[in-house]
Amino acid sequence: DTYHFFKLFSLCQMFLENKKESELDYKLPQFLDQRFSEEKRSKISVVLRQMRNKIAHGDFIAFEQKAEEYAQIAMDGNYSFDYTEKIGYSLILAVCYQMP
Repeated sequence: DTYHFFKLFSLCQMFLENKKESELDYKLPQFLDQRFSEEKRSKISVVLRQMRNKIAHGDFIAFEQKAEEYAQIAMDGNYSFDYTEKIGYSLILAVCYQMP
């Protein structure tokens, strides 16, 4: 669920961040699924951080937009779902399968 995502990312943030939140943008990709290219992992880490921020600020409309952006980066061309399932499965992918 959404709060599991928030807790998981906050834990990563606690261990990887030193002075600025944006440090995660270049530290997190090394922990993401290696099947993605380095460029794609960098994009994913930025979007995951932005998704976490949207949850933290209670902006769930913007969170859904970021979840769609994540789905386009991480899922398009790799999975076949209809649009109504796409966001739900993208969150499952982000929470359960992104960190090997």
